[in-house]
Amino acid sequence: MTALRLGALLCSKLCHDLVGPIGALGNGVEILAEEEDKEMQTRALALLGESVEAATRKLRFFRLAFGGAETMGPTVSAVEVRRTAEEFFIKSRVALSWSRPADGSETLDKAAAKLLLNLILVGADALPRGGRLAIDAGAEHLAVTAEGAGARLDPELQAALGGRLDEAQFDSRTAVACHLAALAKGRRAELAVAVPDETRVEITVGPLSRA
Repeated sequence: MTALRLGALLCSKLCHDLVGPIGALGNGVEILAEEEDKEMQTRALALLGESVEAATRKLRFFRLAFGGAETMGPTVSAVEVRRTAEEFFIKSRVALSWSRPADGSETLDKAAAKLLLNLILVGADALPRGGRLAIDAGAEHLAVTAEGAGARLDPELQAALGGRLDEAQFDSRTAVACHLAALAKGRRAELAVAVPDETRVEITVGPLSRA
C-alpha cells in the first residue's frame, strides 16, 4: 500500500469516528435555535457539552496516533499517552488496564507513542463484544492482551499486520493494522499475534530499536 493510499484510509477512519459527535453537535444547535421550552434547551446544552467532549477526546487520540504532532516536541509524557488512550475508550465497552504504574517522569518518543496507540486500537478491534485490554508498555517491547467473550482478530487484520493483505481488502478498518505494521517496521520490530483460546488475543511488538 502506498503512503498516499494509507493516509487517505486513515483520514476516512478519522472522519467516520467523528461523524457521531459532530452530528450530535448539529442536532443540539438545531434544538436551541427552534425550541423555546427551557427544559429542552437545557437538554440541548448538555448534548452539546457531551458532544464537544467526545470530539475532543477522539481528536486528541487521532492527533497523537496518526498525526505528525510537531508542536508536541520529540517526546511525549508517558502519563499523557496513557490518559489519551483511557479518555478515548471512556464511553466504550473496552476497559484498559496497565501492567506498569504511571511514572510522571517517564517519556516516550513520538514514534513509540504512535506505535503504542495503534497497537491499542488493533487490540480493541479484537473485542467485538467488549472486554479488557491489558497493556504492557516496556522500553523494548510493547504488548496488548485482549480478553473477553468472543475475542478474535479477523483474518484480514492478521494479514494486514503481516503485510499479506490483498489490495482489494484495504479499507479504513484494515488501515490501522497496516499503519501499525509500518510503524513496527520503522522500529525494526517484529509483530506477533497469538490466539490461545476464544477469549484471548495477544499482540506483541519488539524488540524496539531506537527511532
